[in-house]
Amino acid sequence: MSLRERPARPARVWFHVGSGGLVLGLLELGPSRLVALSTALGALAFVWLEELLKRRSPRGRAWVLRLHAATAHPHEADEVSSGTWFVTAVALLVVFLPGVPAAAGVLVLTGADPVAGVVGRRFGTWRDSRGRSWEGSLAFAVAAFGLLSGFLVLGHGWPPEAAAKLAASAGVMGAAAERFVPVDDNLSVPVFVAVTVAALGHASN
Repeated sequence: MSLRERPARPARVWFHVGSGGLVLGLLELGPSRLVALSTALGALAFVWLEELLKRRSPRGRAWVLRLHAATAHPHEADEVSSGTWFVTAVALLVVFLPGVPAAAGVLVLTGADPVAGVVGRRFGTWRDSRGRSWEGSLAFAVAAFGLLSGFLVLGHGWPPEAAAKLAASAGVMGAAAERFVPVDDNLSVPVFVAVTVAALGHASN
């Protein structure tokens, strides 16, 4: 389904931002990595159990669809939901790229993705076959740059110049993942951003 066919759903946007904020708080302020890891893996088991129920049990399918009625897109009734991909991405990051890279990936998805959606729907004119606009991609990269720069400087004491360089690289990679990688952006964006931060962060700081 293209973005042009997906109506703007305020409840979904607020749920997206709220969920990302909770995850970010757990990653940055949680008492230990063990807590983050156990929470992420528990959530991972829960969301994939939901996916199993959608496919194997009519009663389970009805329960899952009711649970997510306010936030899900219609096509997610028959496909893996964006929320499931998001939880999967978080679990992968907590296991393999904990710390700043994981938090950076979640932050960019939480903040830059809604900005891209709003700009793309309102101002997008140059679109690809999936309905994604270049205006939305540019807005994503700019928002990611601002969010990551502030996060690194204010949250982790990075020098502004080093933070800006890394934020620019990670923002471009996140925008490219959202636009070109043929998997759900709730999985591709945080992973690509986190990998970029992990790969370039040591040299930049």
